Amino acid sequence: MVALVIQKVSICWRFIATGLGYLIFGFFGLIMSLFLLIFYSVKFNRSHNGQIFARKIVAFSWKLFSYYIVFSGVCKINYQGLEKLGRRGQIILCNHPSLLDVVFLFSRISNTNIVVKKELLKNPVMIGQVKACGFLVNEDISVESAVESLNKEAILLFPEGTRTRLNEKNKFNRAAISFALHTAKIITPVKIKMQPANWTKGQKWWKIPTVRPKYEFIVGQDIIVADYLANTQIPIAARKLTTELENYFNQK
Repeated sequence: MVALVIQKVSICWRFIATGLGYLIFGFFGLIMSLFLLIFYSVKFNRSHNGQIFARKIVAFSWKLFSYYIVFSGVCKINYQGLEKLGRRGQIILCNHPSLLDVVFLFSRISNTNIVVKKELLKNPVMIGQVKACGFLVNEDISVESAVESLNKEAILLFPEGTRTRLNEKNKFNRAAISFALHTAKIITPVKIKMQPANWTKGQKWWKIPTVRPKYEFIVGQDIIVADYLANTQIPIAARKLTTELENYFNQK
């Protein structure tokens, strides 16, 4: 009886903290987006140094938000192997189980570019952040622009293109894997696990799990692109690597 009461109190509190979290992220995100949009409008701040400055601001604000999420009891977050991320020429490939994957990961690796969906340019909370940070828009990105970016930094890429639906397996876009093989020197997989699932695609935010979710970001072993492409062509290698990555990410 006591355990049931404690569980219900926990659910009620996490419901309140989650709703408040959405308000905090939206309100302060809108203010920051407006500030960065003004920052972006100044031509000299469109330089790479300007983008780095903007990314540090965004990453710091997202880190504060992640602290709120943890300390308010909404969920736990654990990182393993982050020191391997953020190298020049590296594409970081992640699965995408939850709404806040990018927020939690980028808050720890601000020296990284991100491939984002074009829809974010229509989002008033995100447009200033995307533009000022110089994030790469998926529908506009080219091999040349990606190589130019990789000569300076790492790129974070979600090859599913969108969040995984609840109880579905990871299904990667082979074109995204081929793109990574065309442009990167190193591909590093990051497995994102959330148990129980929360904020998945199609899942309402107010559907609070009965237990506090645990978020894990687990950095895998590097894939050296030059070695992987030895004696094989990119289309064949992309098909093989897509299958291998799907198997890796779909492991329990």
